[in-house]
Amino acid sequence: LDDDSSNVEFPEPLTPSERIKRAATFWGNVVPIFLSYKLFEMRIGSDNKGNEDAWLEQHEWGAERLENIINELKGFYVKSGQMMSTRPDSFAEPYIRRLSSLQDMLDPMPIELVKAVVKQELLAGAPLSEVFEWIDPEPLGAASVAQ
Repeated sequence: LDDDSSNVEFPEPLTPSERIKRAATFWGNVVPIFLSYKLFEMRIGSDNKGNEDAWLEQHEWGAERLENIINELKGFYVKSGQMMSTRPDSFAEPYIRRLSSLQDMLDPMPIELVKAVVKQELLAGAPLSEVFEWIDPEPLGAASVAQ
């Protein structure tokens, strides 16, 4: 259960320039989604009557792209996507469905890093065996670090 966590490297905090690059990557992928909606609306109008299939296709297209960029960027963007996925009053069903995957279907953190974080942040460096009998290395699900 207790592995030597002294050789586990914790990720470094992002530098200001890395944060700007991530924001630019996000907006560089999201602005085209916004623009596609504007062009779509100009082409067929904002009235949904008779255009349900076309709107659904537009929503599917946008939701897929948004989910992909959020999965790529992780962190803050995952947390934002998780919150969006709980707002069916504000977002179309394809967005809710796709972004719901952010609740528990992300790539898990390596188990050694999980153990090291728990040991350092929750146990103040005490051995894991003082609190846990065992830790299953297979996650039930994976979401954001904040969860």
